[in-house]
Amino acid sequence: MDPQYLTITYKILPVILLIAGGKLLDQFDFLSSGTVEGVKKIVVNIGLPALLFTAFSSVRFQPKYLAVFAFMFGLSTALFFLGKLTVRLFNLESRVLPFLITGFEAGMLGYPIFQATFGKSELFRFAIVDFGQVTFVFLVLVPMLIRMSQEGRGEESSIKLFLKSPPVIGILFGLLFGTLGVFDGVSEGEFLNVILTTLNYLGALVVPLICIVIGYELQFNPNGLKKAVATTATRIVIAGLLALFLGELFFVRVLGFGHTFVLAFATMLILPPPFVTPIFLDARNEEEKQFVLNTLSVHTIATLLAYVPLMILL
Repeated sequence: MDPQYLTITYKILPVILLIAGGKLLDQFDFLSSGTVEGVKKIVVNIGLPALLFTAFSSVRFQPKYLAVFAFMFGLSTALFFLGKLTVRLFNLESRVLPFLITGFEAGMLGYPIFQATFGKSELFRFAIVDFGQVTFVFLVLVPMLIRMSQEGRGEESSIKLFLKSPPVIGILFGLLFGTLGVFDGVSEGEFLNVILTTLNYLGALVVPLICIVIGYELQFNPNGLKKAVATTATRIVIAGLLALFLGELFFVRVLGFGHTFVLAFATMLILPPPFVTPIFLDARNEEEKQFVLNTLSVHTIATLLAYVPLMILL
């Protein structure tokens, strides 16, 4: 077997085992739903921002990062309209399909698998790729979901959701501190090093806890499972084609970045739709919500299965 295949497999295998362990805990009702929600809050609001802050604290801002932001925002928008076009062309009765063709779950799945594969020192590259699409999710996708569900959940949903997002805050402040060189040359005996060490400890919580939570929340309902599999297959095919034809062209030839950016881009594309999608759906439409939940679960498994071959191919 190809040594490179084995290397990447061994790096991603602990993530898969932790997710499987989370599912095992679910089978034995080891944790209550309230405990799982509490763990998610710790990870998303404390651990992940700390991880992203430290990853960016040594990174200098480059104007080319704005091009990545615009590219990912535009690509996410184009994928949404591709979903709309698919519904029209095939006369599909699905309001939510366009919302499942675009957006990527970077926070709960992308960061753990990218860090496990390439290390924390490369994580900022994935975060730069993520920033444009997460902006699209909070400023465009979520408000449209709310409007579609007619829940009237308030006008603050777009800008405020984005600015209050802890991972976004972690990225912005980390990039600011890195550009200003706040932590440059910090020695072991300085207070700033104590702060960095504390943040590193918090960031270390992210991968194991997120993976356990993902495994715990994996749910498959036989009703509508075929539709979820078809949606996942569509996304995976689109992801593979975009990664092959756009990754090297845009990130290496146009912007002059290293190949790791291409791998970060491919990792992003193969991820499931955002896990927040069902939260903003009309709770009264059970069939619609179950379709979304099935798609998220099926796609999570598909991501883990397709990730290693895609990384080898690229």
